[in-house]
Parts: sequence; C-alpha cells; structure tokens
Amino acid sequence: MTVIDEHTQAEADAAARSGDAHWQAKLRKLRERQLPTRTLEFFDEEARETRDRTNIENIAAQADEKMTADEKAAAQAAYDEAQAAYDDSLISLTFKALPRPEYEALISAHPPTDDQERLGEAYNVDTFAPALIAACSLDPMTEADARDLLASLNQGESGAMFQTCVQINGTIRVSVGKGSRPTHG
Repeated sequence: MTVIDEHTQAEADAAARSGDAHWQAKLRKLRERQLPTRTLEFFDEEARETRDRTNIENIAAQADEKMTADEKAAAQAAYDEAQAAYDDSLISLTFKALPRPEYEALISAHPPTDDQERLGEAYNVDTFAPALIAACSLDPMTEADARDLLASLNQGESGAMFQTCVQINGTIRVSVGKGSRPTHG
C-alpha cells in the first residue's frame, strides 16, 4: 500500500465513522464534559484556632459523665458559635480549567524573558500567573485584581492560587485500558 493509498483509506475510515451513531454519541459526550474546577478557601487563622479549641472542649464535655446536660449544651453552643464564626471567615475562590486552545494561547501571550528561557521556563511567570488566575476565575476577577492578590498574599497562598490554576489545566480524567480505574491529577 502506498502513502496515497494509506491516506485515502484513512479518509474513507473517518468518513465511515462520522456516520456511525455510536461514535457520534461518544463525541457528543466528550465535548459536553465539564472542564475541571477547584475551589480554594482562605480562612482567618484565629477563627480556625477558636473553632478547633472549642471542638476539643465540646468533645471532652460530651464524653464527661460528670457534666450536666446544661453544661454539655453550653459546650455544644460554644462550638456551634465558633464554627459559625469560622464559616463566616471563609473566602472561597473557584477556578475552572480553560479549553486547551485558550490555555496555549495564554502561554504564547506571555513568553519567557531571555533569562527565564535560559532556565527552561515556558512562560513569563510574572505576567502569566495573574493572566491565568483571572482567566480561570469564576469570579469577575481581572488581571489587575489577580496581580494585587499575588502581591498581597503570602508566598504559600499566592503559590497555591497559581498552582491550582496550572493543575486544573493539566488534570487528566481518563482511564487507560479495560477495567482500569480513572486517574485524577
């Protein structure tokens, strides 16, 4: 078989599959899948410590047979109040992966500096990070908002926000082979 014959056969095979209802259903289902999302929750450290402490106190009170029902109820109420304060302190940011062409275009729009390129970097992290965070955010976050957050959060929190966006865009949701389990990355 020549290269032309192989090409013609491949086109014929593709044309035959395109009319196959089962194949069309698979394509539709693949295209309709939702892109991965992740939510980061920023919390108030003092509210978390209070919640954790009152939880320990509440557990001890509930297990203490010498405590009266009123004392146990007071311990539960203190914990409930601390949990509510903690819940109120949470600030959630949700990020959604971009379709591959958009992600690749964003990388291309933020080429590495000469120094970054010598280090093998694929993009300029100083400009790409806020652009990616803003593009992936389900909140109305702008690049300026993202730049401000990256500058005002500590290293761990700003890194977590950027890495979350990188990771959801690289998430693999496939199984390889019959009977294998899905891989979540």
